[in-house]
Amino acid sequence: MVMKFNTTAVTYSAKDLKKGIILPGFLSRGLAEDIGIMIGDGSIFRQTDKFGFKIRCSGDPAEEKSYYDDFVAPLKNNLFNTNLKAKFIYKKRRNEYGIDFNSQAIALFYIKIIGLPVGEKEAIVNIPDLILNSKKKYWISCIRGIFDTDGSLVFKRKEQDTHFYPVLKLTLASRKLSITIANLLQKLGFKFWAGFDLERYDKRFDKTHKENEINLSGVKNLKRWMEIVKFNNPKHMTKYLIWKKFGFYPPKLSFNDRLKILEGKIILSK
Repeated sequence: MVMKFNTTAVTYSAKDLKKGIILPGFLSRGLAEDIGIMIGDGSIFRQTDKFGFKIRCSGDPAEEKSYYDDFVAPLKNNLFNTNLKAKFIYKKRRNEYGIDFNSQAIALFYIKIIGLPVGEKEAIVNIPDLILNSKKKYWISCIRGIFDTDGSLVFKRKEQDTHFYPVLKLTLASRKLSITIANLLQKLGFKFWAGFDLERYDKRFDKTHKENEINLSGVKNLKRWMEIVKFNNPKHMTKYLIWKKFGFYPPKLSFNDRLKILEGKIILSK
């Protein structure tokens, strides 16, 4: 039986009504993945001006432009009947690429119905109860969204000449979120290492901070990941495809280099 959302607490602005925004009526795998993406790369801000709320979701332009163009923006458009397009977002420290828009209805839906926090959320965010209390397929979609935005796929040498040994790595500020994901991964049959409240030194700011880390190491874990969770972010998928085709993955390849290797325009050698 599908549980329908009670959206009576959500109010629409005049612009929401003019744009024809429609809120999801129930949990779907697409919405669960969107929630994971919001947990990873998203933010909801209250604004003091006439716009009310700003919703932003963005990543690295060099690695994730196609992810936002071809997957994230279309996903949100399908979920909320919007017409969003990804774009460059200019910030003080670095430029990002993603979606940046105003909507009172969508913001209140995320806050009041889904349970996502407003403002700085990195240290406090968690997977919402409506996903944790639902079917396994929704956990998987949400985890995919989180990993696609906040995770990394690296390959280590392990005393060999080539970088062949895969490690799926997730580094998070929220201890609560890290513990929740670790528990879900265990239920999904993964074997992993997890460390919480790890002290890390950031040379950019010359200070230490606490992080939480989950590592899924080895070929069996990566194969199981591709069977159960998969990637929707080409940043990770291109690395996986090169490793699968050649049996190793050279470090420090750019996204464009990876595309050229997969197209046969660059010849890869050990």
